[in-house]
Amino acid sequence: MVERRRSVEEIIDQRYDDLLRFVRYRIRDPDEVRDLVQEAFMRLLRRDREDLIERPEAYLFRIAANLAYEHRLRSGRFISGMESEDLDDHSEAPEARVAEQERLQRLDAAFARLPPLPQAALLLQRRDGLSYAEIAARLGTTKHMVKKHLSKAMLACRTAMAEQA
Repeated sequence: MVERRRSVEEIIDQRYDDLLRFVRYRIRDPDEVRDLVQEAFMRLLRRDREDLIERPEAYLFRIAANLAYEHRLRSGRFISGMESEDLDDHSEAPEARVAEQERLQRLDAAFARLPPLPQAALLLQRRDGLSYAEIAARLGTTKHMVKKHLSKAMLACRTAMAEQA
């Protein structure tokens, strides 16, 4: 148990800021962001079967993504990085606003269903503007795997955008 705790503490030290940005992208309230990040770390620490967690960092980001998704469900906010009020543009027809909001909800749901590494790779590329090599270094993988993760993420997003409500 001591070895695992040290490992989680190292993850906390090394990935806290990344996890904070990851959750902040999904939840805009700074107090809620910090609470969700803390809860994600606590859930990782509480895992009884540490031998089942091969990649604790990826697992941590999945926990955080799930917590953020649950928070959005409870609060009625389903759109990543946006508050629903941000969509209120009265120059558009109400039908167009509704259609756009539904499209963004489908995209958000598709993104939430992605495994942690494709999610993280997409965020690091699109939000942070990192190169494949930089993403690979952050995620502890190869550039080839980053390309695969991004392809998977983009395919899921394109499919969600093409779906009819």
